[in-house]
Amino acid sequence: MPAVLKEWVKVAKVGDLADGDMMAVSANRQDFLLIRLGEEYIAMDLWCTHLDAQLDQGVLFPELRELECPLHESRFNLDTGEPTMPPAEDPMPIFAVRIEGGDILIGPKG
Repeated sequence: MPAVLKEWVKVAKVGDLADGDMMAVSANRQDFLLIRLGEEYIAMDLWCTHLDAQLDQGVLFPELRELECPLHESRFNLDTGEPTMPPAEDPMPIFAVRIEGGDILIGPKG
């Protein structure tokens, strides 16, 4: 089941990720993927919508703004969550990110 957030939750500190890094984080007993591209942070569900592979083990393509699943090489757009390469057909949930002081918070999109 995809992760759902109804409120903002602290998941990491700004210094926890270098540019181009990604890491699994947990909040409210759910798993998320946090990605840093330059000064931008992106948050999405940790588990691939195709077969529940852990996306923090995948390959990040910063120049394409895509993430590749380590299991069957599905790719997802980091801005929309839409699959850009099969076999995945369902989009990845994307979450809003904000910085408060040195903390990274994720919350509901929109």
